[in-house]
Amino acid sequence: MAWISIHQTASTIPASISKWDILRSAAEEVGLDADDMQSVVDGGKYTAEVAGQVQQAYQIGVSGVPTYVINDRYAIVGAQPYEAFKNALAQIAKRTLRAERSRSVGA
Repeated sequence: MAWISIHQTASTIPASISKWDILRSAAEEVGLDADDMQSVVDGGKYTAEVAGQVQQAYQIGVSGVPTYVINDRYAIVGAQPYEAFKNALAQIAKRTLRAERSRSVGA
C-alpha cells in the first residue's frame, strides 16, 4: 500500500515521476526510507514481478490510466461514467453464467 501513497503524493508534484529526486521526496513524505526504497529498486528485487504485471496489463487491454481491472481479465480504460461500469459488469456476468452452464452440461 505504500506504493499507492507514493504514487498519489508524487502525482501531485508538478514534475516527472520518473526522476529519483521526485520519487525519493514522495517516499519520505509518506514516511518511507528513501534510501531503502531506491536500493530495493536498483537491486532489481521486484523487476520480474513488475514486468509480469505489465505484460498481464497489456494482455487485458490496459493502455492508459485510470484502468479498472475486473476479475484479472477485463479492463475498463479511462475515466468512464457509471453506465460503462454497469454495462461491463452485466456483460461479464452473462459470460460467466454461460460458461458455468456449458461446464455443467458437459459434466
